[in-house]
Amino acid sequence: MKPVIGIISRPIKDELDRSTNLVFDKCRTAIIRNGGIPMGIMPTSDIDYYNTLTKDIKEMTEEEKEDIIVQINRCDGILLQGGARWFNYDKFISNYCIENNIPALHMCMSMQLLGNMDLAKKVDKVNLVKVEGHKSEEDYVHSVIIDNSSLLYEIIGKTKIMVNSRHNYALPDTNELMVSARGEDGTIEAIERKDKDFILGVQWHPEIMCAYDEDQAKILKFFINKSRR
Repeated sequence: MKPVIGIISRPIKDELDRSTNLVFDKCRTAIIRNGGIPMGIMPTSDIDYYNTLTKDIKEMTEEEKEDIIVQINRCDGILLQGGARWFNYDKFISNYCIENNIPALHMCMSMQLLGNMDLAKKVDKVNLVKVEGHKSEEDYVHSVIIDNSSLLYEIIGKTKIMVNSRHNYALPDTNELMVSARGEDGTIEAIERKDKDFILGVQWHPEIMCAYDEDQAKILKFFINKSRR
């Protein structure tokens, strides 16, 4: 039976200026393409997350946490999308996956959340969204060097790959997680929990690249296989 992969939704505004929660289609199709069944996981608090300042968002109640857990328990693995903001439910789900050894793939901003978002610093030279010559989110942007003792190396089997990492915040430290990969300038690009079956964070977007890049497809396939009960 195919594993069910829960994808945590992101709050955005649509073209009609309506607040909504969505799963990016590249995440949905990447799960399907690599052997899983996608299922959206929604926040359970009665909050307009897009239009509410982070400081005004109340702590989740125990009932709201239990309602999130109901959704998680219907899944075999969890995919944490990227984005511009993270919320209390993102952190709760990430921690719940760690505590219960549920396979979880953290991408882009969610990698920084895994490593400790409070440590993330703006990096002046890495506004990679606007790097000249890189007009598409599918373009390779730079290489990363993978630690050959890491799970990421076990998955890909290479010490150097090209990625589409586009960010202007970076982690200077990892809250004691293993650094799996760095950019050639030393920027942390991937982290993992060695004491868990699959808790991996990557600063780039394998869901966008997996259709044409075998290395990125390996990450999705390995994650989904680890999610099989």
